[in-house]
Amino acid sequence: MNTDEYIYLWAQLGILNHARYKIAKEQFGDLKNAWKKINTSFLMKLGFGSKKSERVITIKNNMDFYQLTEQLKRFNAKVLFIEDEDYPQNLKNLGMIKEDPPVFLFVRGKLPLLHKAMGVVGTRRITQYGRICTEKFVSDLARNNFVIVSGLALGVDSCAHKTTLQNNGTTIAVLGSGVDQIYPYSNNNLAQQILRGDGAIISEYPLGTRAAKHHFPARNRIISGLCKGVLIVEGGAKSGALITARCALDQNREVFAI
Repeated sequence: MNTDEYIYLWAQLGILNHARYKIAKEQFGDLKNAWKKINTSFLMKLGFGSKKSERVITIKNNMDFYQLTEQLKRFNAKVLFIEDEDYPQNLKNLGMIKEDPPVFLFVRGKLPLLHKAMGVVGTRRITQYGRICTEKFVSDLARNNFVIVSGLALGVDSCAHKTTLQNNGTTIAVLGSGVDQIYPYSNNNLAQQILRGDGAIISEYPLGTRAAKHHFPARNRIISGLCKGVLIVEGGAKSGALITARCALDQNREVFAI
């Protein structure tokens, strides 16, 4: 296997955050060498317990690259590695400010240029006022060639994606699940519209990963990290939208609120 194939295997294994990747690179040189030599002892150095380390090694030894590539083809997906030229520069730069950019991104569709990108997130229980505001701001942004990035959730997120498409704009949905596991499923049709509109569905989570509550705070840092700024619409004090706002501030992004 060549190096690219090992990148796909590591991405699907799903254990390397940015800090662990740097440690693996320092010890093994590259991901190809790391895949061949990694053992339970090293995994424990990365912070995994002995039982978890043994499970990871078992999973690793049973992974099938051909099966993985067939799954990727089925969903027209690919993997971007943080050292690839086409990995989003906005995200890559987070590593320079001690943030945690994803080492791998699974991408369905076409990832657009992100020199003009705005995150738009907010409450799932959108009010009529929130809907009017979201449609107004997103329409103007889309008509001015901004890529709209959101999380495919109900409420504000869905409104932002739909409004972008209605204005012939480009939008990206960042998931808290694998790109083959659309969540919520009621937005599956919207996801297909995003792909048909030359947009993208992306995630750091391996194929087959179901949505989980603890995935969404991590997902939110990607939404803000891809963008120049984020617009928060009717986000409650303890909402995911406010987590996105905090991520944006930590990443030196602009934050706007309604």
